[in-house]
Amino acid sequence: MSETALNTLRRARLFRDWPTDSLRRLAGESHFRQPPRRSHLWRPGAELDSVVIVVRGAIEVGAFTRTGKKLILHTGGPGYVYGLLAVTGQARLPHYLVALDDTELLLVPGALVRSILAEQPALWQTLAIELAHRYRTALAGLTDQLSAPLSKRVALSLYSLLRGGSAETGPDECPILRVSQADLAATLGVTRQSVNAELQAMARAGLIALDYGRIVILKPLDLRAMIEDLDSLSKRAPDDMPKRRAR
Repeated sequence: MSETALNTLRRARLFRDWPTDSLRRLAGESHFRQPPRRSHLWRPGAELDSVVIVVRGAIEVGAFTRTGKKLILHTGGPGYVYGLLAVTGQARLPHYLVALDDTELLLVPGALVRSILAEQPALWQTLAIELAHRYRTALAGLTDQLSAPLSKRVALSLYSLLRGGSAETGPDECPILRVSQADLAATLGVTRQSVNAELQAMARAGLIALDYGRIVILKPLDLRAMIEDLDSLSKRAPDDMPKRRAR
C-alpha cells in the first residue's frame, strides 16, 4: 500500500471522515496516473468506473454543445474528486476531462468504493454531504451567471479557473491562465467580442495582462474584490485566494 495514496485519500473531502482501515483498503487497490499536459483523459460517452482524485496540477471538466462549442464547467486542483457517478454505478461520462499543466491523479476503483459503502451504510452520509455541497455550489454559480453583469461573470470565470488550480506561475510569480477568449465566450454564452471588451477593461485597470492564448492575473485580490457580492463566494473563507505578489 502506498502511503502517498493513503494521504491523498485523507485530504479529499469525500473520504476524510472514512475509517482508516477502509482508506487503507482503497489505497491498496488504487493507482497513480501522470498524463501528458493538455491530454484528454476521457471524452463524453466514455466509461469510467473509478473515482479520480487530483494529487498535483489540475483537471478541466467540460462539455460540448450540439454545435461543437466547448463549455468549461469546472477546473479542479489538488484534492478535487471527480467520479461520483461511478460510485452510484453510472459509469458513462457526460463530460470530457483534460489534464492541465503537470498533473498527477489517483484512480480509486469504483467497485471497491461501492463494496465498502455496502458494508458500512453509514458512510453513505459522506457521499450525500458531498453531493449536497456540489448542488449548492452549482446553484450559486448558475444564479450568478444568469443574473450578474457580464463584467462580473467574466471576473468570476477567471477567478474560478484560478481557484480551481489551473493557473501556471509566471517568472514574476503572477498566475497565468492558458484559456482562450473563445472558450470563455462559449462558456458564458456570449460573443468573443463581448468577452474581449471586458478583458480589455480589466487590463486597463491593471488587474490582468493579455497575451495570445494567455491571461496573466496581475492583482488576484482585486479580481476577487470585483465579485465579493456574488453568491458563488458566500460561505467561502476570505483567504481562499492564492497569495501572489501584486504589481
